[in-house]
Amino acid sequence: MARRIVWSATARNDLESIYRYLHNGSPLYAKRFIIKARERALSLKQFPDRGRFTPEYPESGIREIFVDNYRMLYRFVFDTIEVVGIIHMSRDLLRVESD
Repeated sequence: MARRIVWSATARNDLESIYRYLHNGSPLYAKRFIIKARERALSLKQFPDRGRFTPEYPESGIREIFVDNYRMLYRFVFDTIEVVGIIHMSRDLLRVESD
């Protein structure tokens, strides 16, 4: 069954923030990162179970795949895959949740 990919408002904001940050150092890398992130999200249509459950919340159903040094967090909502956020690997997910 083909699933739809949707981006939560938080994930869209995360992607925009990452783009702005990367663009300061390299506009080309920023553009490539956005393309790669979108491709990775779309690839979940074919292999939705490939991401591991997040170690911080293993019972939540939130999974993650990696895009360069970032964790793309997603979950299943009926027939949809929702990208819920993207955070840098150096950030503590438990701390991000409480901010």
